[in-house]
Order: sequence, then C-alpha cells, then structure tokens
Amino acid sequence: MKEKKGLKESLLISGIITGFVFVVSLTILYVDNAIMRGNACGCIIPIPIMMVILSSLGIFVGSFTSYYLTGKHNKEKKDFKKNIESILGFLEKEPKLIIQKIIENKGKINQSDIEKKTNLSRVKIHRIIKKLKLKNIIFIEKNGKSNIVKLSDELYSLFIN
Repeated sequence: MKEKKGLKESLLISGIITGFVFVVSLTILYVDNAIMRGNACGCIIPIPIMMVILSSLGIFVGSFTSYYLTGKHNKEKKDFKKNIESILGFLEKEPKLIIQKIIENKGKINQSDIEKKTNLSRVKIHRIIKKLKLKNIIFIEKNGKSNIVKLSDELYSLFIN
C-alpha cells in the first residue's frame, strides 16, 4: 500500500515537471517560429511578457515540488521518531537512551562516545551494555583499545526507512 502511494506521488511530481517542460518547449517553438518569420514583435503575446510568464511558472512549479517533497520528508521524520519511541517503550530510561544514541549514529557507536552523548557514568554504561548484549539487542566489536557498540541487524532494520 505504501509503495502504491509513493508511486502515485512520484508520478504526480514527474507529470508536473514534464508538463512544465512541455509548455516551455512549445513556447520556445512559438517564439522561434515568430522570429524566423521576422515577426518577433508582432506575436500575440510579446516575447518579454512571455519570458516573465514562463519564469513565474517555473518558480511556481519549483516551489510546489519543493514544498511537496519537503512536507512529505518532515512527516516521515515525525513518523520515524514516533516509531522509535513506541518500539523502545519496553526499555528502561538509560538503556533506551543508549539505544537511541546508537540509532542516531546509524547503528553503531564507540562506547566512549556513548559516555559523552548521554552523560552516564562509564560503569553504568558498561553494565547496561552488558545486559543489552545478553539479550542480543546489541553486539560489541573490538576496535583496538576501544569497543564499538552495534545494534543487532534485525532491530536496526526496524528503525530505517
């Protein structure tokens, strides 16, 4: 269902842009024909006015498309944030905060960065990570002297669009 809606929206935007390009092409053909006949000033619509109309139409089409795409993006962002909150609702405050920081960093984060971004103590973070690891929510990868905390692929796939 979501794919059909996305396809319809894409077709609508493509249709609007294609229609604009078609109108501009016809106008260029009309002006070129008038110039070739030596009648550039005798067009039904004078060329300077036609340029203003096309420019205005271009700005309108661009603004409409931009507004439409930006509005859709903002709605998806809000929906995404709601999904994260509802999925992580089963966790306590601190583990939830750590998981959110991992998600914000595209599924993996340095353990030392968690301390900086959450203001939790190193010991508390270590204990929470240990519990989350036992539940297979996260995994630890060694990276020299530091650890990279990685969200399980199954859970991370819930949070990406």
